[in-house]
Amino acid sequence: MAAEIPTSRPAREFGTGPITFAAALTMLAGAATLVSWSLGRLRPILPFGSPTPMNPLTAVALLLAGAGLALLAGVRPGRPGPPAARVLGLAVMSIAALKLARNAGLSPWDVDAALFRTRLAAAADAPNRIATSTAAALLFSGLALTFAAGARRAAHAGAQIGALVTTALALTAVVGYAQGSEALGRLGGTTPMSPDTAFAFFALAAGLLACRPELGIVGLARSEGMGGALVRRLLPAALGVPLVLGAMRYRLVRSGWLQPSTGVAITTATEMVTLFAITWIVAVWTDRLDHARRQSERAAAEQSEFLDSVIESLPTMVFVKEARELRFVRFNRAGEVMLGRPRSDLLGRTLYDILSSEEAAWREEADRRMIETLTEAVTSEEPILTKHLGERTMRFRRVPIFDRDGRPAYLLGIGEDVTELRRSEARVAELHRELEHRAEQLQASNRELEAFSYSVSHDLRAPLRHIDGFCDLLQRRASDRLDDQGRKYLGVIAQSAKSMGQLIDDLLAFSRMARADLNRGEVDLDKLVRDVGQELAAQAPGRTIDWRIGALPAVSGDAAMLRLAFVNLLGNAVKYTSTRERAVIEVDASLSNGEVVVCVRDNGVGFDMAYVHKLFGVFQRLHRNEDFEGTGIGLANVRRIVHRHGGRTWAEGVVDGGASFYVALPGTVAVDAGDSLRGAA
Repeated sequence: MAAEIPTSRPAREFGTGPITFAAALTMLAGAATLVSWSLGRLRPILPFGSPTPMNPLTAVALLLAGAGLALLAGVRPGRPGPPAARVLGLAVMSIAALKLARNAGLSPWDVDAALFRTRLAAAADAPNRIATSTAAALLFSGLALTFAAGARRAAHAGAQIGALVTTALALTAVVGYAQGSEALGRLGGTTPMSPDTAFAFFALAAGLLACRPELGIVGLARSEGMGGALVRRLLPAALGVPLVLGAMRYRLVRSGWLQPSTGVAITTATEMVTLFAITWIVAVWTDRLDHARRQSERAAAEQSEFLDSVIESLPTMVFVKEARELRFVRFNRAGEVMLGRPRSDLLGRTLYDILSSEEAAWREEADRRMIETLTEAVTSEEPILTKHLGERTMRFRRVPIFDRDGRPAYLLGIGEDVTELRRSEARVAELHRELEHRAEQLQASNRELEAFSYSVSHDLRAPLRHIDGFCDLLQRRASDRLDDQGRKYLGVIAQSAKSMGQLIDDLLAFSRMARADLNRGEVDLDKLVRDVGQELAAQAPGRTIDWRIGALPAVSGDAAMLRLAFVNLLGNAVKYTSTRERAVIEVDASLSNGEVVVCVRDNGVGFDMAYVHKLFGVFQRLHRNEDFEGTGIGLANVRRIVHRHGGRTWAEGVVDGGASFYVALPGTVAVDAGDSLRGAA
């Protein structure tokens, strides 16, 4: 979205108020004069200077000029004023031209008597006519008003000149009044400029100068440079000091306090001292300003050097282009290294001097599009051909830099080499695809293996049933004909068939465990473990087992699977403590890093920690079958169940010193209010 380029807002805000105020003062002077003529009070409004009032036609001209000036208030710089303002300016010029033509004998029309002819004729002893200086000021002020309504800069320069000439004519009359010489306001005529007229011309000229406050003497006075500061300090003194001193000398001489020659000498000496003091003050002030300027320049130079060092130290390419022709004006060291070209080959050149015409065209078009739309920032990835590294992928971020008026002055570019990053991303994506392919292959292999395992296990059941069945028949029919050794062999065969059947059942359960879905819910481990303990205790009659079950929490999981896991864990504890006269089986839980850790500890035969890695493997047993029966599937099932719940398992043991099996499950659901877990604090 294109942003509006701001125009000189401070200039508009400065010009609108003074223009309106100046127009109001000008029209007020003219209107007050016409009212005075209507009431017959033929005296100036201001109580100094000539007793001759303002001519009524002059008052009309000032009313027209003030109205035209009011129309220019609020006009945006660079835009033309309303045509009515130009028409009013031409009307003021026409009145002045008619008067000047009358004075030169070129016109028979007595323009001075156009209004209030009777009262003008009654004052024949002191005729009231438009002063020549007043006519000249009206001519130049009308000319300035006409120019000020134009849009061109040259027209406003003409308006400034017209306003300054008007100011000079009015100032001449005021100086004449202050020095006791009304002749300065006559300029060869018989009637001097009225003090009311001079005041109105001052207001009108000030308003005309404020129409373009960034130009001319107003622009210079408002500037932040040395010239503006000197104008603001010297101009009031240059205008005010001679005027005040001259007025004082005139009053003292007229009152008899001073002789004319003495008054001139004192005035001259006073002016010299005053000007010397002003010069001294301005010199001191200028020296301080110059000292502050040098300090500012030094600070700016240090800051510039710091910024230069920062830019030169950046590991990314940084360049700056000027916005008009997009020529490089800045390039850092990282850019030189990246492109393999010295910055002297780039500075002052455009992309057409570096790249092919086709490539330079589309790159420059993108830059100009961003500048025209005043986009805040644009990020893109582009291939760049470097001298030493070949083609590289660069990520560029371009940011427009604006001047004080909000117009784009420069284009800042920051380039980062992302070639290796993109290559790494491509390699990661390729590895991810390969991993997905291998995962699919693994899943297919697992499905085939599970199908094979199920098929083999199912097919093995038939011969095992035959072996078991025929062993039973053989025992019934031929038991009395076999000796003790034969009956022993037959028992071993039957027992082996039963063990083989149990092994097949465990293998099928292990296989189904990987395919079964988790039916998650809240599982009360405390109740589950106590129920399993009671069942196992009932299956071991005659044994003394000390069950020490602590407070166990509720967890989220599959109740059936978790029950199978603890049946295996507690069953192992019961089995491997069978050699103890008094078995001790402990079950407790603790909270650690967001996990519920359940420990099943016994005082059984234990195991050698050197073989702990085999404990949870399929068909891995650390004890002889003659000592403790088993298929080597139980702990493998425990690990698979816990892993499917997102947990982990491990074990610790000492030979003939008992064993501890740990199950860590993620998170908890609830803990009974009266219970406390180890590590919960």
